[in-house]
Amino acid sequence: MAIIKHIPVKNRFYTAAVQYLSCQYDERTNQPLLDAKGRLIEREEYRIEGYNCDVDTFGADCIDVNRGFGKNNAPKDVKAHHYIISFAPEDDIDMDGAMDFGKQWIEEFVPGHQAIIAAHPDGHNGSGNVHVHIVFNSVRKYAQEKEYWHEKPCEYKEGCKHRSTGRLMRTAKEWVMDKCKQLGLRQVDLLASKHTDHYRVKERLEEKEQKTGIKQLSDKDMIRQTIDGLIPEFEELHDLINCLQDDYGWKIRVTPQTISYKMPGMKRPIRGKRLGKDYEFVGLIMRFVDQQIKREEEQAAKEQAEREAKGKVVKERADKDEANRIADELIAMYQDGVYDTENGNYQLDNIVPYGAESEDFYDEKRTVGGIEEDVSGEAYQYYSESGSENRFLDDREFDAFLAEQRAKRAVSGRIRRDSEEGRAHRDAFRERSAVERGTEDKQRSRGAKVR
Repeated sequence: MAIIKHIPVKNRFYTAAVQYLSCQYDERTNQPLLDAKGRLIEREEYRIEGYNCDVDTFGADCIDVNRGFGKNNAPKDVKAHHYIISFAPEDDIDMDGAMDFGKQWIEEFVPGHQAIIAAHPDGHNGSGNVHVHIVFNSVRKYAQEKEYWHEKPCEYKEGCKHRSTGRLMRTAKEWVMDKCKQLGLRQVDLLASKHTDHYRVKERLEEKEQKTGIKQLSDKDMIRQTIDGLIPEFEELHDLINCLQDDYGWKIRVTPQTISYKMPGMKRPIRGKRLGKDYEFVGLIMRFVDQQIKREEEQAAKEQAEREAKGKVVKERADKDEANRIADELIAMYQDGVYDTENGNYQLDNIVPYGAESEDFYDEKRTVGGIEEDVSGEAYQYYSESGSENRFLDDREFDAFLAEQRAKRAVSGRIRRDSEEGRAHRDAFRERSAVERGTEDKQRSRGAKVR
């Protein structure tokens, strides 16, 4: 895996680049390390070569080209360009391989410039990653062929300055990714938006946190947390922007494609793409859309639950009314003699087998009845002379349901199916009924003796 980075250089001393690439430097202070006699300390291990020039004469050659074309005279002019291609520590590549990689990159993108190439075996943060430095004069000494990433003639003509455009950087990243894949190296997508803090920023925050004992947040993390906390409070993006500007004092710049944030105390604004896709202009709009959809779904689910609860209540009421109506019909049938309580059988004169279509079938069933043969489990259709609608029950259902309804109506006059109170009332009613039946049996027996 490799990454590429670009740094513009305005230092007019070209030899400083050679010195940086060949000598040891304190990366925090960017100052050279000196020995006891005050002399520069050469790097222990490195590779360095020149391209279209010699390493020792790189500075003088660049100045001659600048003077010849009348370029790089102002202090603000970019004198050189510094590209760094860094490989992952686990990549199987050495300094020589990194040098070849850098040479191929120069031949592909800046063949007309004077350059020096240097490879180092380790980064300044001790990560162990091999990397190659490419430093070249901003003024082009030789003309080069026009490529598809060139936007203007000055990008390939002799005597013109190099331009590190967005199209060039995109093409260079694509080239690096393809080259790494050819070498069998693992590669990440260099074109994806980066939203992590620089490791230097993390180091400073950790040092400050150790001194103060208070958790420190970077500007990016602060922006992310503030936006995440405020989005649920608003329904549209412009309301969030107004709040951040008016209440928090942020400076926010919005274009049709981008958005940038600048909190009080920040020197430069941070674009949304540096924070992540969710904080870009389009990403924020999609978050509000998703939030609105989620709220509508929650409201719809709530309304549906209310309707279901209301429908359940209505259904329970309807079931109770239906149960009361059936109980009335069953008790009326009992009073009309449809059910024989003494023998526990149906009176077949008033019961028609379900599905009977002929008189013969009816007579056969009536002859058999429920006494000589077991007909439990068969479905029967009963009817009432009062004209109520027909019902379908088997003998077990009929018996159980009739006894239950009679007990409930006798005790409270309303349905109590599952309550302990209803079961207690049913048990009491059954005991009382048993006692009454026993009393009636004794009276009948006494009357028989008297006769």
